[in-house]
Amino acid sequence: MEEIISFIKGAICEDQCLGRCLYIHGVPGTGKTMSVLAVMKKLRSEVEAGSMRPCCFVEINGLKLSSPEAIYRVIYEALSGHRVGWKKALHLLNERFSGGPKVDNRENQPCILLIDELDLLVTRNQSVLYNILDWPTKPHSKLIVIGIANTMDLPEKLLPRISSRMGIQRLCFGPYNYQQLQEIILSRLEDIDAFEKQAVEFASRKVAAISGDYRRALEICRRAAELADYQLKQSLQSSMTTPPLHSSATGKHTAR
Repeated sequence: MEEIISFIKGAICEDQCLGRCLYIHGVPGTGKTMSVLAVMKKLRSEVEAGSMRPCCFVEINGLKLSSPEAIYRVIYEALSGHRVGWKKALHLLNERFSGGPKVDNRENQPCILLIDELDLLVTRNQSVLYNILDWPTKPHSKLIVIGIANTMDLPEKLLPRISSRMGIQRLCFGPYNYQQLQEIILSRLEDIDAFEKQAVEFASRKVAAISGDYRRALEICRRAAELADYQLKQSLQSSMTTPPLHSSATGKHTAR
């Protein structure tokens, strides 16, 4: 988080925010997106306190886009409040980020663009990624791009004209080890005596050996709690509804 803050503040302090792109990668469930969002929340409070210059923040998840080209429409709508087709949006965004100094104060503000699942924007000719990563290199664009993906070598898989813009600054999120996973689980269980310590350690070690995904560790514990709750309710219900058995004259058991 400190490195992300340093990157953003370093870009905003520059007059033009020229060519600032940060690529964040790592295995799933290691806090990449959460860290960036936590940083943006902190920076917003600094803007409100007047200790940092105003800036706009646009968050986009590639999974929610109907097509890679739809990102143009989403970005333009977030910045202007107007909805247009993606081709028109691309034209207007090119004008905004490639033009000279803006008269509108809002357009003069630095813009931080967060793109989660960046690898889903890869097309055959890779034009979508090229346009987005090329905008920050334009004078007066004031655009800062933060891309997040699970693929470590994504820049190396792209065309040289794109990888040269994308792969300069990188931040890697490594998988959690079992001690870190155990700490995350215990922090969620604060003041709740629901799990034995050995059970938390067991779940942490299993997940750390496979993926290091904290979401998987929490899901295992949640599922274990659900099963224990279900079994307890079934046991209580069974003990309350089972009628006593009595012998009849015929030797069969009947319920009163």
